Amino acid sequence: METGILCNCTRCGQGIKYVFEYQGKPYGSECVQIVSGIKTWEMGDRRNVDEYIAFKAERAAQIDAREELTQKSRDSYYSVNGWLIDYLMDKDNKRYYPPSGIEVRIQEKGFCYSIAQELFMKMPEDLTDRQFQIVADMWSKEFGGRSGSKSYDKAWDDFCDKCGLE
Repeated sequence: METGILCNCTRCGQGIKYVFEYQGKPYGSECVQIVSGIKTWEMGDRRNVDEYIAFKAERAAQIDAREELTQKSRDSYYSVNGWLIDYLMDKDNKRYYPPSGIEVRIQEKGFCYSIAQELFMKMPEDLTDRQFQIVADMWSKEFGGRSGSKSYDKAWDDFCDKCGLE
């Protein structure tokens, strides 16, 4: 008659069938969770806790390196496009006047917010033609006046100059 017990747990001494190895010693599933603080269901098919800890540390380092690289990229784009990103983020701030009469700004995620997020990862000339036209039109109307006027055309040209276009 085979019992299926492979060895005894280092912590409790009970016979165990599914052995988890931690710091070179065998443990049962409940005991290894208590000793190492790692849930066995997190480990999946792995039975060596030390390997799992090394794997998690390596994975965390990879994620941190990728996030740092992404943040550097976002910072470099913000240094170039910051004026436009700030303008677009401010456009999506909605003004709300509760009964107290005090102005409250509510950040909503609309068209301007999505374009601002895109500008963290690309240049204004990389926007689609329609997106660029809408943003340039908003800028020109705010800083130039109604469309078709000379001040509007001048504001449009200024916007294109700021974006590095002709």
